[in-house]
Amino acid sequence: MITPVSNRWVPASRIVPDASCRLFCFPYAGGGASIYGRSTNRLPAFLDLIPVQLPGREGRLDEPPIHNLAELIEQAARCLRPYLRPPFALFGHSMGSLIAFELCRKLRKLKWPTPVCLFVSAMRGPHLPRRHPPRYNLPKSALIQELKTLGGTPGGVFEDGELLELTLPTLRADFAVCDQYEFEVESPLEMPICAFAARDDTEAPPPVVACWREHTLSRFSLHVMSGGHFFINSARQAVLDLIGSELLAFSHYAAPALSAVASRELDLEEIV
Repeated sequence: MITPVSNRWVPASRIVPDASCRLFCFPYAGGGASIYGRSTNRLPAFLDLIPVQLPGREGRLDEPPIHNLAELIEQAARCLRPYLRPPFALFGHSMGSLIAFELCRKLRKLKWPTPVCLFVSAMRGPHLPRRHPPRYNLPKSALIQELKTLGGTPGGVFEDGELLELTLPTLRADFAVCDQYEFEVESPLEMPICAFAARDDTEAPPPVVACWREHTLSRFSLHVMSGGHFFINSARQAVLDLIGSELLAFSHYAAPALSAVASRELDLEEIV
């Protein structure tokens, strides 16, 4: 059974209400929900992948991008709250890892449902110091060169002047979210954390991704993949397979138990 969704944060236009577990996925800087679109038909049977669309990109180009992580988390928490029916998990790649992490902490503060597991990918431990000067305020030419060096932007974007002008404000906003992030000490999360890193990733090599272990009181695991910073594209199926197996291991649920938990109705009156 598929239910239409009007919420712009969930652009897939559907939610599978009887899925055993939902996986909300947050994109890397400059990315939109479409980066996860090709994943929805290659999932473990018990898992429903929900790409999250941030303002200022793809179907939300008519909205200004958000430059501040605290504001982004505030909006995400309230807009996604109707769909956070336990059990669910969060996944983020690069910038998306920071969003998923801070959303976990926000949900805990609000005493709302929290994920059974947090999946982080291609991101340094959030408490570590920045490794490079801010990028969000670079001159246009320097910013374009930086994007080419990072390698995550399709080459066609640089060749299409109009598309580039549409893309740069969102990229600057996303870089501002990361560059101006200030980690605040809180107690570690209670849910497990599963981290992904790539051997050839110079932005977030495996040793610094491993530092996420400090942010959970539960189980931590690290999977090192082949590729560079955007291995989420080249190793997509391997990541999905690991997420499925880790969810079952971390949560100590079998699929029938997950389904039973997921069938509990969400009290929408709790939303404030």
